[in-house]
Amino acid sequence: MLFDSHAHYDDARFDPDRDALLSSMPQRGVSLIMNAACSVESSKESAKLANRYDFVYAAAGILMAFTLFFLGAWLNQGGQTILLYVRTEAADHAMLAGEFLLMGLIVFLSVRHKKYPIALLSVVQTCLVAWVESRTEFPEAAHMQIDCLAMLMCIIIAFVGGLICIYAVGYMKEYHHHHTEFTDRSGFFFSMLFFFLAAMFGLVLSANLIWMYFFWEITSVISFLLIGYTRIDEAVTNSFRALWMNL
Repeated sequence: MLFDSHAHYDDARFDPDRDALLSSMPQRGVSLIMNAACSVESSKESAKLANRYDFVYAAAGILMAFTLFFLGAWLNQGGQTILLYVRTEAADHAMLAGEFLLMGLIVFLSVRHKKYPIALLSVVQTCLVAWVESRTEFPEAAHMQIDCLAMLMCIIIAFVGGLICIYAVGYMKEYHHHHTEFTDRSGFFFSMLFFFLAAMFGLVLSANLIWMYFFWEITSVISFLLIGYTRIDEAVTNSFRALWMNL
């Protein structure tokens, strides 16, 4: 008897030489093949899940490769400090609109869950930032800066963040396998992870306080959404607690 727990003999996709292997079993003294862990349907489901998360592996690999390319290009230019985006009127207006959109989302969810102090705090600080932007004349200066520290932080974000995303694939599979009572929103989860990493890149490259605030606001809102992933009362309470601290 052969005891197998990985379903390799249940589906030809897992073993190209499956037929030859099975036909040779009697000569090897094997009279029975058992699989106590998986059925054909579960094996197919596993293959389906593996294909579903291919984009995470691809995106993490692209992120790491692009960061290495970016590092190589910067070193090839002498590793000097590079200042970018001096005139950014259009980007500033877009960021201001984004800040109000984020504020609207926070206010909506805060009122929905009766977290009124958080809604008030979000309105006050966003209006304060908008007032500063509209009333203050800033001298022309670079809004992004690439130097040794910025490049170090980019490498940390790309590789640590990319590995976290890869690890999260297996984690989310196991989580929803054992917690079938929760809706599987893994697509939303991974999109928020990569959006968070993009905001982190913007944060560490920013040389302007208002730009830094904008990217920090994005990371705060994404953290809030990820903590409340399951939408149960405990998760919602913890997500608002984290948002309160970040705001």
